[in-house]
Amino acid sequence: MLARMPILAIALLLLLPSGGCALRRHGGGGWRASAPTIDSLPPVGRAEIVPDTDAIGAFAVVDLTLRRGDGVEYRGLTPEETQCLAVAESPLGDAIDGERRAIQAPPGTCGQGERAAAVMRRLLAYAAAEARNKSAGDSLEAYYRLVQAEAQHDLLARTRNTLRATASDLEQARRRGLTLPPEANAIASRQLAVNHSVVEDDLAVLKLNTALAQLTGLSRPDERLRFWPVTRLAATAAPVDIDVAIAEGMALRPELNLLRYAEASLDEETLPAVRQMLGGISGILGMQPAAPSCSALAKLCVLLCGSTDAEEAAARRRQLRQYRIDREEAVADEIRQAAYTIEARARQIALAKEGVALAQQRLTDAVERQRIAQATLADVTAAQTAALEARGDLVGRVVEWELARVELREAQGKLVSECRGNGACP
Repeated sequence: MLARMPILAIALLLLLPSGGCALRRHGGGGWRASAPTIDSLPPVGRAEIVPDTDAIGAFAVVDLTLRRGDGVEYRGLTPEETQCLAVAESPLGDAIDGERRAIQAPPGTCGQGERAAAVMRRLLAYAAAEARNKSAGDSLEAYYRLVQAEAQHDLLARTRNTLRATASDLEQARRRGLTLPPEANAIASRQLAVNHSVVEDDLAVLKLNTALAQLTGLSRPDERLRFWPVTRLAATAAPVDIDVAIAEGMALRPELNLLRYAEASLDEETLPAVRQMLGGISGILGMQPAAPSCSALAKLCVLLCGSTDAEEAAARRRQLRQYRIDREEAVADEIRQAAYTIEARARQIALAKEGVALAQQRLTDAVERQRIAQATLADVTAAQTAALEARGDLVGRVVEWELARVELREAQGKLVSECRGNGACP
């Protein structure tokens, strides 16, 4: 959700070689022996690309053929459970914590080795907390997207039923020899569009259930057992106190605490031992989902690699301090942007509410005009589907507001801190 530097920034700093970060592409070895070359590819001309759909029948037939059976069951899941399960089940968080628990002082380092081991364990504790915070944000995003998809599923079903009933009535009128209004031709096209939306929505529900199962660690026997989001979408228009939000983020965000602790604790005594211990856990650093660019790595290379005498360590602490300040400013910007987004989404909810009221009034007017023969069945159907679309738009706006709130709490580091000591959490 949030674009940011990796949570194991300090670990990367200590591991990077001083010679730069040029990225090299390794050869493919034996895999390339039988691969074609540009010279062996045959010359061809342009040709029309036409898909072969002879094996695909009508939508109703294909839909019935691909249906996996009825009997879908639901298990209720709250946002709080989703958040705290993801915190507890974070794969990267677990990997980092596992390495933290296994940290031992390197042999031959005497007293400073024990001190370095303590520093290393605390650095990894902050890194694990940042990973868990990110996992919670990802899980809540999937949760609220599922809320939107399930709400849309019901609205699309109602729209499809409305169109189907109208199409049936129009077909009966045609068979009786009645002249159909021009708008009747749009009903079939509208049905096709709605069926497309239904298919996409069904796919989204399946994918989001799978994502939630993975992020929360809640295994399911098959796709027929699904999560039902148990939540009350209750939006508010309260302004965000940005100064307070930033202050909370500065205090809670694990990444910032990691940088502050590193700045205060890494010196000429602890740095060599910490670097040596990091060499043993380099494998989990590759699990980082958002590795920095080569230019960022090149910038970080100069901070902590190389000589570790007292004068050099002091200079690098100054550089680390500037890096920490830069990250604090970036996190503050994330918090501001999330706060602005929350307020913008609240305004959009107000507009969507007005849209629902307007669509409902148009539907009422269409029904009344049909009663006095001034509107057709197609007119009423269009008004009905527009009212349902307006309701779907309102749900989507509220979900976006919820996601902005998640984004704010993630930027602050609250998603992991809220699950510590919470009786509702694992």
